[in-house]
Amino acid sequence: MTPNIDINKNCYINSGVVLFNLKKIREDKKDIELNNFVNENKLYYPDQDTINVIFKNNILLLENKYNSSLFTGVNKNFKIYH
Repeated sequence: MTPNIDINKNCYINSGVVLFNLKKIREDKKDIELNNFVNENKLYYPDQDTINVIFKNNILLLENKYNSSLFTGVNKNFKIYH
């Protein structure tokens, strides 16, 4: 994550697999906010950092079986592996 940006470090998500409600994003003008944030900041991980900042109060964390990888530890009952 990029230092010095407003990110909840206890709830930082990666962008390996993400599900968005695009209709709601457009209705709430979050698409414009996302674009502006990327253009106005020098980010280490532009996709992840931007998602974490803009949607910090609207992130639903799932069990690790939905985010298995070599990094997180492979769960033999995984649903999504990346």
